[in-house]
Amino acid sequence: MGRSGKPKPPKPQSINQHPKPNETSLRISFLQQAAKLMAEKSHSKNDTPSLLSKLYMEELNEVRNIQQTLLSKDLRRSYCRYCNRIWIPDQSGENGIDVKITKDRIYRKCKDCNSMASFVRNPKYQSRNEKA
Repeated sequence: MGRSGKPKPPKPQSINQHPKPNETSLRISFLQQAAKLMAEKSHSKNDTPSLLSKLYMEELNEVRNIQQTLLSKDLRRSYCRYCNRIWIPDQSGENGIDVKITKDRIYRKCKDCNSMASFVRNPKYQSRNEKA
């Protein structure tokens, strides 16, 4: 409020100005990048970088659950939901995942906790750009 007691009108935003990023999305992005970096530095599944990577993913899940934020499909499918291991190759070349592809499903098995994740496979799928 100004001195006259009337509220000031909001300042108009320019067309090129982007909205400020959400703090939650920035935190999730930072934790995901840190977890990925630590997973790349690890040599085995129980060394310090690997355990830090899992800790960062646990923190990411906690922030996501508290703020009720949805993760992108790529991020959701890039780690084990049970043991929080990121499925990227470490320095020894081990990525921690076994993949089995059938006619209509893709099965992924985590080598750390032996949990299975399956996804529907549609070989006839075309993206929006491929349909044209």
